[in-house]
Amino acid sequence: MDIVKIEEELQGVVDYFGESMLNELPEFEGLNPSIEHFSRIVCGRLLDGIKPPGSGRFTVRIWENDSCWAAYVMDY
Repeated sequence: MDIVKIEEELQGVVDYFGESMLNELPEFEGLNPSIEHFSRIVCGRLLDGIKPPGSGRFTVRIWENDSCWAAYVMDY
């Protein structure tokens, strides 16, 4: 994978969600804006954006604070 592409896609996710109220975004319509849902949504966006070759497993882990986190795993 091209690390520059990964950085660009990650920055795009940060730019999109960074200053937003999550419960006002269409991705969270009807959902609690929890880190569990957020990690699933971010995982899907990043995986769609970077399109890794072949097949494998992609994981996104989002930390809420020093001890609380949620992760989502997608096979591709």
